[in-house]
Amino acid sequence: MRGLSVLMVIGASGRTGQLMRDGAGGAPVIWTSRRGGAGLARWRPGDALPPLHGALVLSGVTSGPAEGYGENIRIAREAAQALAAASVPLCLYASTQAVYGRTADGGATETDLPCAPGAYGVSKLAAERVFLREFQGRSGRAVVLRLGNIAGADRLGRQVAEGRPLRLDRFPEGHGPERSYLAPACLWRLTLGLLQADARGAELPEVMNVSGARPVAMADILAAAGLTFAWRAAPEGAARRTTLSVARLAGVVPDLMPDSTPQALAAALRPPSRSLR
Repeated sequence: MRGLSVLMVIGASGRTGQLMRDGAGGAPVIWTSRRGGAGLARWRPGDALPPLHGALVLSGVTSGPAEGYGENIRIAREAAQALAAASVPLCLYASTQAVYGRTADGGATETDLPCAPGAYGVSKLAAERVFLREFQGRSGRAVVLRLGNIAGADRLGRQVAEGRPLRLDRFPEGHGPERSYLAPACLWRLTLGLLQADARGAELPEVMNVSGARPVAMADILAAAGLTFAWRAAPEGAARRTTLSVARLAGVVPDLMPDSTPQALAAALRPPSRSLR
């Protein structure tokens, strides 16, 4: 990040933030959460901000009762208002591939009409729109990152970390689920790369899909990690394959495209003996 000032990661106490911190080294970054804690600065919307080149907003509700997902809209609005008022040059909002619902085999593109089937995806789509709207007419720029599954931080990663029995859905054709995936270390490198591209004057799209170029079978990730699992019949309505087109991202940071092989993703899984504290 030579030539850039500080990056702030907001909502770094969550699992994605914790995993990213593992690979960040000595980069000039402020990791924050609302409560602070070990290695975390305490920051809430309304608190003063230091001079920043950029911010990555990870904050949000990812599990729990459906009615709780509406908090994602408020969280996005408050963070965007604070960052826009401070004229932070580049503000990245972490959204999700869940806004698309089912995807075509070639992968969902950013111009596809989102059709989120669940409360989480619906809330994140609304939060995206709120976040972008707060920057209209401001000097700072907002970019939404629609992330694939984060290895180690998705539902599969949480099951591994908690030592729960692992089960995968098996679909009628005999295959298990496949998803577009991203390792936490890749997300970190991409964040820095986007900040550098912005500093060079690159035109960043308002919305970008962020994941590996090809979907990965969850069974292959567990096999690469040496973890056993059991099959169960996939429930009605379950999606076997969710995949993202990342052509837009590749046009901005072609040298930083994620390595999303089963082996690279398995390295982010944390069994209980070495899970995050």
